[in-house]
Amino acid sequence: MWKKWSLAAVCSFGILGFGSAVDAASFKDVRDDIPLAPVVDELSDYGIVSGYPDGTFRPNGQMERQHVAALLTRAVPLETKRKQGYFKDVLVTHRNFSDILALQRAGIIDGTSDGRFQPTAPITRAQMAKMLTEAFDLKNDGKRHPFKDVAKSHWADGAISALYANEIAYGNSHGNFQPNGIVTRGEYALFLHRALERAGGGTVKRPTHAVPAKVKPFEEKNDRMYLHGMTLGSDKRHVTHYLGEPKRIERRSVGTGKGQTIEEIAEYGLYTIVFLNDRVDTIMTNYRKDWVRNEAAPLHRGPVYEANDGSMYFLRNTRGDQLLVAKNSPTEVFLGHVDDTFLYYVNDGTYKKIR
Repeated sequence: MWKKWSLAAVCSFGILGFGSAVDAASFKDVRDDIPLAPVVDELSDYGIVSGYPDGTFRPNGQMERQHVAALLTRAVPLETKRKQGYFKDVLVTHRNFSDILALQRAGIIDGTSDGRFQPTAPITRAQMAKMLTEAFDLKNDGKRHPFKDVAKSHWADGAISALYANEIAYGNSHGNFQPNGIVTRGEYALFLHRALERAGGGTVKRPTHAVPAKVKPFEEKNDRMYLHGMTLGSDKRHVTHYLGEPKRIERRSVGTGKGQTIEEIAEYGLYTIVFLNDRVDTIMTNYRKDWVRNEAAPLHRGPVYEANDGSMYFLRNTRGDQLLVAKNSPTEVFLGHVDDTFLYYVNDGTYKKIR
């Protein structure tokens, strides 16, 4: 049957000489006898932090900006404060796209001057201060930090003061904050835990808010087809924000005089977009070149269906009587026919009939 698609006080920097795996509670490389263990355990139990497939947390590893985004959206509900923007290096297919855009809309991040977020770059202590201050709406109440290496003119001076005033960061024994220092995963867990304790009046409360939903590859809303949030009528700039610069583009003029139309056929990896005067006219999916002369299916022609197990998408072909069927991997493609009663599809050369 087919259905229609409708993120404790310890030493100031949190640098704790993490050792190898010994009797860890949640992660095999976080020992039970260090102050980090209960912090990570609690954040893990609440679904805020997670480790790696091998069961490690890697506390000494660098904390990447994309992971900070994921932890913050899990830890606190973020209010939308401004219009959605985009980053050149965060495409809609990025695993943390929704988290990063949620931080942007909440006014927590702005990106670089050239429009990038740098998702895999490590986060500095100054950046960490700014993001935590914005996410938790921390105030310094007129209390300025005492750190010798952070001048009043530093762009994060206010945020660092807020962390100090709220007992989230204290500096090192030399009286420095080291704003350009890189934050490790263990350190960030400690800072985040302190911020959550502060927000919870001394305890960390289990998050109950919904995290940003990932953008669905295919979606139907109000009888309109969407591909990664795009639909017909989207302009070329919008598409580029989502899918990046095209790998190849063909351009030609159609018609003459005032009736002239500029047609562009652009390839974006798995997708081919046809633009007419910079507006999306057709969105197509690209499959294996050895499959039926590399035919592509316009997504806006006809409905999309999903198997009960969520593994297949059916895209109506321009000829009207055929259906392209794609599994999770774009290389697993089948050709099918549809009539009033049955759906037929080809699997390894064998036709099968499905009610």
